[in-house]
Amino acid sequence: MLYTLLMLSGRNKGIKPQDILLLLKMLTMNERSWRIIDLAQNLEISASEITHGLERLKLSGLIDAEKRKPF
Repeated sequence: MLYTLLMLSGRNKGIKPQDILLLLKMLTMNERSWRIIDLAQNLEISASEITHGLERLKLSGLIDAEKRKPF
C-alpha cells in the first residue's frame, strides 16, 4: 500500500526503505509530538539519518513539517 502511495503520488524524492520504517513508527506513536532522539533510539537508526529521513519525507509530501505529524 505504501509503495502504491509513493508511486501514485509521483513525488518519490529518493525515499529510502528506512524512511518508510520511520513513517510507520511515527504513525504508531501515541504521543502527538516526538523527538528525533526518541525515534533514533526506538528504530536503532542514527539521529542524523532520522533527520535526513524526515527531510526526504517532507519533500515527498508524506509528512507535515509544521504540524510535526504524518498526513
